[in-house]
Amino acid sequence: METTERIVEHKFGAPGVIGRLKDFGFEPEFHSKVVVSWGWTDEAKSAADAANIHLWDFRQIVRDISDSIRGQRSYFSDDALRTINLFVRALEDDKRGV
Repeated sequence: METTERIVEHKFGAPGVIGRLKDFGFEPEFHSKVVVSWGWTDEAKSAADAANIHLWDFRQIVRDISDSIRGQRSYFSDDALRTINLFVRALEDDKRGV
């Protein structure tokens, strides 16, 4: 198993990662580190906290997005948002028996 330090260096400290972030105007000391995952263990949470890494649950992100667009009939140009919107609409139709 890799150590937290090695993972942090690989995911957040590699020259290519830092360079790409700089392309978008980010400097290493002025942004947060975030890992999006499908849940995690208590051990992983403790290691992330110790490394000042935020853990975001993918399932909650999708729920939050779907809640914010629920009931809207807008057209989304972003493929991911359009897919989530269509999925939410399909679930609503299913609940209504359509």
